[in-house]
Amino acid sequence: MKTVRLLVVLSLMIAVSLFIFACSAKPAASNPSNPLVGTWKLVQAADSVNTDTVSETWEFHEDGTYVQSRKDISFNTVSVDGTYKILDETHVEIDVPDKNQAFEYSISGNELTLTSGTTVTTLEK
Repeated sequence: MKTVRLLVVLSLMIAVSLFIFACSAKPAASNPSNPLVGTWKLVQAADSVNTDTVSETWEFHEDGTYVQSRKDISFNTVSVDGTYKILDETHVEIDVPDKNQAFEYSISGNELTLTSGTTVTTLEK
């Protein structure tokens, strides 16, 4: 009888412990105030002057920095880094080499579109 009671008490303690730990688990980190954070892979770039690019990624960090990496047809990697600043819900300023350039941006699902003048760049997370 004591063994059964002990098993019931232990089972209840384990169940309560599991419930408490499961409820305290934090969801995956996301930053709704900065939707650009993460790694984005180039899908399409209209008006691109670099036709020998095999792959390209843009990695935006929470601290306002980014790294743009390109692999050419010889698999050489060229990286450019800089800073960016979200201006409002649809505009971002990116420090591209030698200047700051404003882009209109939109995110739909896992697709990021950057537009500056007639240049449209589409990236995918």
